[in-house]
Amino acid sequence: MPSAELRAICGGGRYDNLLSSLGGADLPAVGFGMGDVVPGELLKDRGLAPPLPAPIDVLVAGIAEQDLPTSFASLTSCAMAEFASSSC
Repeated sequence: MPSAELRAICGGGRYDNLLSSLGGADLPAVGFGMGDVVPGELLKDRGLAPPLPAPIDVLVAGIAEQDLPTSFASLTSCAMAEFASSSC
């Protein structure tokens, strides 16, 4: 049984007067939302959460294509120094 402090996994409903109350057209409407926190906590509580990836020590970001050689050289240096690194 889920603990009482967890909120709903998803929710929604009819919002027929929402658009007109904000100055828009008077149209029927529905809405739906879903979060990721509650499902994650439920999976963790049941021992079903996948393992998290290893943390990254260094992130190398190139802005333009001409940055690629320097970015790759930086990543190589990080790997040789045994830093966990990633690029974007």
